[in-house]
Amino acid sequence: MQLFFAPRCGAHARTTGKPCKSPAMPNGRCRMHGGTSTGRPKIHGRYSRETIEQKTRWRETLRILSGLIEQATPEEGKLVPDAVLRKDSDTGR
Repeated sequence: MQLFFAPRCGAHARTTGKPCKSPAMPNGRCRMHGGTSTGRPKIHGRYSRETIEQKTRWRETLRILSGLIEQATPEEGKLVPDAVLRKDSDTGR
């Protein structure tokens, strides 16, 4: 019942001209028409400690994998031997 008796926002709609019926906050307007703003987020996802640590782990993993690929790669940058790529005439593939 307290919400029923609360003061109303009163912001007027452009299209209908009728006042807003939402309960007002201490500043006189409802949460949609000028309530308190949360402001800028305090922790940005790009620079948070957790994200930076995760990026560091990914970079380290990529470095290790790149080294393993370089060691396993034969000359001329081929990962798959030619014999595997060729159709074997004996098996009829």
